[in-house]
Amino acid sequence: MKHLLSIFILFGFTFTSFAEETYLGCWKDGSDELVYEIDINFEQNKLWIDDFVNEIVLVTEKHIVADGHNGTVRTTINRFTGELTESLIISNGDASEVVSRLNCKQLEQLF
Repeated sequence: MKHLLSIFILFGFTFTSFAEETYLGCWKDGSDELVYEIDINFEQNKLWIDDFVNEIVLVTEKHIVADGHNGTVRTTINRFTGELTESLIISNGDASEVVSRLNCKQLEQLF
């Protein structure tokens, strides 16, 4: 019975923490100018940065990681702090140093 209850609790947590779609706005530190609007769809494993689609390759409790459509940029979003980092992907598939760092917060969907 304990195991069944644990499964229901875990399923409920997973369901609420991975909403169907999430909308983010991202800014440079200390700026009011919106740099990116991000739409994340967990069911499709897609992350749109402005209108460019990225494939989500990893979702954990702490991070969302997506690779760009041309395979040259890796985007990582820290789900606790809202920090977004972009790194270039080198030929062996690993990410190089961070080339961009932004702060994101969740936006409400208007339509």
